[in-house]
Amino acid sequence: MLIGAASAVAAVAVVTVAAVLATRHGDDDVTTAPTTTSTAGSRPSTTTTTHTTTAPTTASTPTTRTTTEPTTTTSTAPVATTQPPPGGAAGPGCVNGWIVPTQGTALRLEPLDIIRRQMSITGKFQVIEMRYFTGPEVPWILAPRRPVVERWYVKAQLADDPAFKARWLVERRSPVVKGIAAAAPFDTVGYQSPDWRGFIGEGPPHAVEGLPGTWVGMDYDFLVGDDPYLEKPGLPDEVVHCLDST
Repeated sequence: MLIGAASAVAAVAVVTVAAVLATRHGDDDVTTAPTTTSTAGSRPSTTTTTHTTTAPTTASTPTTRTTTEPTTTTSTAPVATTQPPPGGAAGPGCVNGWIVPTQGTALRLEPLDIIRRQMSITGKFQVIEMRYFTGPEVPWILAPRRPVVERWYVKAQLADDPAFKARWLVERRSPVVKGIAAAAPFDTVGYQSPDWRGFIGEGPPHAVEGLPGTWVGMDYDFLVGDDPYLEKPGLPDEVVHCLDST
């Protein structure tokens, strides 16, 4: 019996180690949405109880009447869950609409990995809200001009360090041209000036009031642009309303 128990423990340990090795650090995030606990693909099991009633016997062959009453045994009941918002419909100011990337997919992991890499941090994020939307390039970028720019809005904090929190705009123009476009303090709302700060230029990393970590370059009002004489908005008009109600 002791040998059998030891073998079972060893098997569990092997499976656990294999699962850890197969998981890339930071692959998934801790979300605030409640989860559903149930056995995937399971159906309630049915146990059949048989009651046998024997009729009085005669000289002939005895007759037996059998009745069957099904008894249902259910598995763990699912916990009620609130589904994340399905997304925003396409319309003026959000030309292609926006969606909530599904947890565990590349569309959700990529902006979190970009934030980790650019800010030189590790650990899982507790994602409060994430939106993914696409649209045209900003009008003042003439070349190279991408036909479509992918963008993410991320409001999150580090699970192990809740003080490290913000709202980020992440942009992807190609597999190599991608990064944080702007950031805003965690407690701000919507897409408003001067909450959103962009960064330009080089220099030693420095702290920015209201934002976590350190940042390189001069920070500027992302909505207006970095040049006081030219209008250089951070987002084109076609997608500014994708951040409504954030």
